[in-house]
Amino acid sequence: PARSRRITGVVVDDRTNAPLGGATVLVSRAIGGTLATTIDEHQRPPAIVITDHAGRFSFEMSAGHFYVDANLAGYVSTSSPKVVVGAADVDVEVRLERGGVRVHGTVADIKGGPIAEASVTAQYASGGVPSGRSKAAITAPDGSYELWLAIGEYDVRAEHDSYAPATVDLTVARE
Repeated sequence: PARSRRITGVVVDDRTNAPLGGATVLVSRAIGGTLATTIDEHQRPPAIVITDHAGRFSFEMSAGHFYVDANLAGYVSTSSPKVVVGAADVDVEVRLERGGVRVHGTVADIKGGPIAEASVTAQYASGGVPSGRSKAAITAPDGSYELWLAIGEYDVRAEHDSYAPATVDLTVARE
């Protein structure tokens, strides 16, 4: 069997370089230029951890291509460049910029029941055309999610292996 490797890193404030404890960090498999709803070939959902007081995080992964996303209230959600896990462990720095607008909601089934562990991806759309810039979150047990996004147009997609995906257009403006 393939040996596991680690993706370790730190989440910092883009302006001050201060470590950001309490940030949610999500690792998703990269397929082409997009995020997958599973972390590996065994269909496990993306991995999520919370940074420690020093802004550090760690994931154990098999080889592959991944995106590392970080979310923290009051900061624009950010994705790392594509991370390649191969023969060696990988260290990543994710820089969060203060600001953004809080976008939150609930992913529910047709009867209104919450969908836990759904992937919610907001892909920036310039002039209505999706770009490669995307932000992602995983829903909590009550189906809720939260992202902090820059002002702009987004395609927001919710996906879960047990349900059909749903996409909505979203315009983010100042609160």
